[in-house]
Amino acid sequence: MDEFDRAVALNMRSTLLGSRHAMPHMIRAGGGSIINTASVAALVGDVLQTSYGAVKAAVVSITKSVATQYGPQNIRCNAIAPGAVVTPALENNLPQEVVDSLKRGNALPYLGSPEDIGHTMVFLASDESRYLTGQLLVVDGGMTAQSSAAPGRRAMLPA
Repeated sequence: MDEFDRAVALNMRSTLLGSRHAMPHMIRAGGGSIINTASVAALVGDVLQTSYGAVKAAVVSITKSVATQYGPQNIRCNAIAPGAVVTPALENNLPQEVVDSLKRGNALPYLGSPEDIGHTMVFLASDESRYLTGQLLVVDGGMTAQSSAAPGRRAMLPA
């Protein structure tokens, strides 16, 4: 339960408080864009990340509620669900065989970079996405787009 309480504080409570404290400023400014960070863990089950997946699913729900509640004030709220992204935390905490399995699980032949997520955030913050609210953008290299059998069956494809 300590792990769950920590996950709630770091992911769910911080998302709620961030929106709550930003709202008065955004309303005075005539609108704006909130971008929350969810995770593909909110969309699929995992053998190790029950608490993390649960609170990231709550982030998606919070995103939709904030978009619904504050849309009339011209405030958009969206979330990004990154897949595996090559960061120092990934490189320093996961054994190479786990990193290799994450790479095999992508539809694209590589893992994401922080810049891949950053470019998506820039899009969501810009007027280019002015009609997008209450949405979850999955930025995962196709990890959640395919069945778990797909990586092993690629060899069956004609050349």
